[in-house]
Amino acid sequence: MNNVMYQTKMLNKEIRHSNEYNQYIRVLNQLKQKTELYERTKEFRRRNMELQVWAEYNTLEEVGRLRKEYEDILNQPTVIEFLGAEQRIASMIRRVEASIFEGIELDTEIF
Repeated sequence: MNNVMYQTKMLNKEIRHSNEYNQYIRVLNQLKQKTELYERTKEFRRRNMELQVWAEYNTLEEVGRLRKEYEDILNQPTVIEFLGAEQRIASMIRRVEASIFEGIELDTEIF
């Protein structure tokens, strides 16, 4: 277990040193300097996540309406760059997670 935890810490360090993560942090800090824009971006992200997780139907229509509602900020260069950087780091973490679970068999069937 100690070796697994050590390797996990090393992976965490590598992620924090990656270009993707550093770009994300750089753009996040730029966005935070624009307080109102940052708050609106957080609102958009929260509501978008809620739609993705909880929507039962018409998700594309709902997302379209949400994007229209937040169109004023979604056209801002800082927001565009931030959301792109966020997607890239999230994608990298999903790939890492998939790689970690590859070949590991867990019986998760409970019924």
